[in-house]
Amino acid sequence: HVELGDVSRHIAMGGSAPDTVMEWAPDGELLAIGTFLGELLVVDGWTGAVQARRQLAETMVKQIRWSTDGQTLYIGEQSPDGQLLALESSTLETIWAIELSKWIGSSPLPAGDLYGVYTLPAAYGLELLEDGSLFVAATHAWNGPTGMRQNQSILLKISQDGAVLDQWPDTATDAVFFRTRIVDGLALIPISKSSPGPSLTNLPVGGVLVFDVDAFEPHAKVSVEPLAPWFTNAFIWEALDLGSDGL
Repeated sequence: HVELGDVSRHIAMGGSAPDTVMEWAPDGELLAIGTFLGELLVVDGWTGAVQARRQLAETMVKQIRWSTDGQTLYIGEQSPDGQLLALESSTLETIWAIELSKWIGSSPLPAGDLYGVYTLPAAYGLELLEDGSLFVAATHAWNGPTGMRQNQSILLKISQDGAVLDQWPDTATDAVFFRTRIVDGLALIPISKSSPGPSLTNLPVGGVLVFDVDAFEPHAKVSVEPLAPWFTNAFIWEALDLGSDGL
């Protein structure tokens, strides 16, 4: 048992059980845990003994990935700046940090909104590539000053030392990129859109973008037709995978 903080106020105000993200270290001994309240822990995965603990500011922990050697933790925050952090796994001290808001914009935490944190920018997709670099799907979906819904998303390739190696498209696009799944150099990215206006013609809104990670460009797109007449749109969340034959 590991205590993850008091969320009773959130529940009492009508919220549901908050998100918790967990990721095993490559050796299967340590477990990294990130909480809705922005706390990060590294614990012994078999005894629960806390090895390191750190409170991040003004955030919830959205994504966690370990480096292949287990020495570094990569953390995706959902916060006004949408930081992507590289931390020493033993001490949780910061090695480097990138503000994803530079690509997808920032927004304040909506006052009094239980789920307002989910409108802040974040790495909705965070995957470790074979060369040790990171594949990031950065997403921001929020209500602007007039209340109109806005979307901004972009794909980034980031080196182990925090340098941005590539991005697609050239500027953030009016869409929502969800959690990625990478198989044999191809990334599967569910595409959605909550902002008004027509769907983008170059993205499979309601479907999946198949993205070539090495070339860093789209490879194919899969559209899913809604079940008419009962539904007007389709939405893919996480139930997706790629066959071993690449088809």
